[in-house]
Amino acid sequence: MILLTCVAQASYDVPAGLVPILQELSNASREEQRVSYTLPDDTAFVDIVPLAAILLDYRIAYIPPFKAQPLTNLSLEFHQAIVHWGNDMPAATATVSEQEHVFFRFSSPTDLRALVPVNHPAAPAKVVAGLEVMFNERLHSLDNPIRNDIRITIQHEQRVVDQMVF
Repeated sequence: MILLTCVAQASYDVPAGLVPILQELSNASREEQRVSYTLPDDTAFVDIVPLAAILLDYRIAYIPPFKAQPLTNLSLEFHQAIVHWGNDMPAATATVSEQEHVFFRFSSPTDLRALVPVNHPAAPAKVVAGLEVMFNERLHSLDNPIRNDIRITIQHEQRVVDQMVF
């Protein structure tokens, strides 16, 4: 997890409140009648964010500060995933919007680079490569001929934002 304060901090500890939640979810998943689970109202934000990362198969969870505070002149790594299709379409009839679509975007603090080695999964180049492999493998595992006409790319850029508030 990455704790977002004035400077990003890495934490490899599982939040104490997350363990009982995961145990409860594990127990609930074994019940045939149970189709949903509601977190208690007093579940801490520091537990909810890592839980969401686990459920969404994200390798890193960015936990904003508990108290809303603006971060100024924040350098961020921006990533966006784009699905491309229609390689067989004639260029004269196809527009950009018909051939590609951004299906998700996210950002992470540039400070993260200093917290992880270059070959760590959270390093920007590894994030890009890992996402491309993951999404393209999932896409090509589809039992549908359309999979041959679709590909996914990840774009990455670094920008400084004036202000970010959580």
